[in-house]
This record gives sequence, C-alpha cells and structure tokens, in this order.
Amino acid sequence: DWPTVEVDIRLGMSFAPLPALTRGEIDLVISSDAVTTVGVRFEPMFAYEAHLAVARDHPLAGKAFVKAQDLADETLIIYPVERARLDVFRRFLQPAGVEPAAVRQAELTSMILQLVAVRQGVAVLPDWALREVVASGRLATCALGPEGMHGMLYAAVREQEVSLPYVKAFIALARSLNGSDDLQLSRKLKKTGSQGHSELIPLEK
Repeated sequence: DWPTVEVDIRLGMSFAPLPALTRGEIDLVISSDAVTTVGVRFEPMFAYEAHLAVARDHPLAGKAFVKAQDLADETLIIYPVERARLDVFRRFLQPAGVEPAAVRQAELTSMILQLVAVRQGVAVLPDWALREVVASGRLATCALGPEGMHGMLYAAVREQEVSLPYVKAFIALARSLNGSDDLQLSRKLKKTGSQGHSELIPLEK
C-alpha cells in the first residue's frame, strides 16, 4: 500500500534504539518497554503473555506453569540488556529472591531458541515469538506463575510523526493481525499495568 516508503529493519540489542529514534536515525521502535522519553510517543499494538521456553525433553516441559524457584538451578538465556529492563527479573525472579544458576546472553531470538532446543538453557520470551517453534514441536512452554506474566508491545514513534498515514497504517495492521481493537487494548493496558505510554489513539483500519 505504500510503495514509496522504504523499510530497513535493524536487528539486535547492541545499540540504544530510543536515542537513535529521537536523533532521527530510525523512524519506529518496537518495544515492550514504554520508557517515558521526551518527544516520543508509545502507541500500544497488542498484548502478549511471556512464557518460559524449554526443550521438549526438559524436566520442566510437562508443567502448566513454573514458580520462580524452578529457575534456581537453570541457565537463563537473555538479551544483552540491563536486568532492570527484563520482566523475568523485575517481575518474576527478584520479587521471589531467586537468582538463576547462570545467565547467558544472546542478541538474536533465533539463537536463543536454538540454544534452548539443545538444552543449553531456558528463556523467557513473548508468546508471539514462540508460536511457530511450539507448533513445530521443537520446544515446550510453561506459564510464569499461576496467573501468567502479561505485557504490552508498543510502537515508539516521534510525537510529530504519530499521525503520518503510513505510521498509522503500520500500527493498525499490527493490531488487526493480533485481533486487537481499541476497546480491547484499553482493557489490556489496565490489566497489564503498563506505564509510560501515551493515551491510546484510535487508528483507522
């Protein structure tokens, strides 16, 4: 629909995306971490649930959910970002006073999934990133706690560009592909307790 708009995807965690966004080096950041940033607006796209990913033959594979203590003897594979930005530490392990046996870092989701599949560790990832590997039978997943751990994925854009037609179209597409409408998002924002985002703007489909 937007033949004149070029798409260049920058992967990895080795750069600071929000400063790059404010400097105009990139135009949109997809993040679950809505950090209040001057000149940046966080538009919620869809809610998700974080799951523990384990190998199919891992002892935890048969559990409906895990407790924080279940990770005390595990190698936890994470993205190379500060622990304060990772919900698995901030919302799950630290409140229970639990530290995993070891922590290993990997930049790419595909590498994390491969390491989990060969029993090199476990990882906490959003459900949308795990659907394909779970459906293929490569990995198993468990909820984090009996209530699960829920979050919201945002599109961060510069405030003056949030109403650009192609930006609105991108966010609307992400919402529609995940079955989210404005009312559902408003309810899920309250459920997840998400902070730092701007007021939800209804977007034309």
